[in-house]
Amino acid sequence: MVLIPADIRNNCTDSELAGRIETDLGMSTAEIFSVEIDIDEDTAHLHRGPNQPEKTNAAYRIVIIMEAWQPPIRETLNWLRGMRRRLTQNTGMVIALVGKPSKDTIFTPPADADQSIWQQAIEAIGDAYLRVERLGD
Repeated sequence: MVLIPADIRNNCTDSELAGRIETDLGMSTAEIFSVEIDIDEDTAHLHRGPNQPEKTNAAYRIVIIMEAWQPPIRETLNWLRGMRRRLTQNTGMVIALVGKPSKDTIFTPPADADQSIWQQAIEAIGDAYLRVERLGD
């Protein structure tokens, strides 16, 4: 399942996003949800979706698209912690980082320094099922 902020989603098609996730991360996409970085609203979307794990009995990962050039502020980190609390403990969460968008695509590689900042912030959360990946290489 892919969670993507609405402002990023407006700049790509769902098929383009699914293709990029398959190519760069080796994962297939069951559903794509726009998120508002609101724990209650965003987890409600996950639990209403037709492909939710409770309905399909399948193992899954959550891929969360984030712009690497925008540092992980406290609000975002609190949202990630809140999402974790509302998912099963061993649900994998992948923060897929994109760089600054170009006029042709949002899937530009993140700068190494930006990715490092995200990596440090995510590691500080201390969750073995939460990791950072590059999207857009």
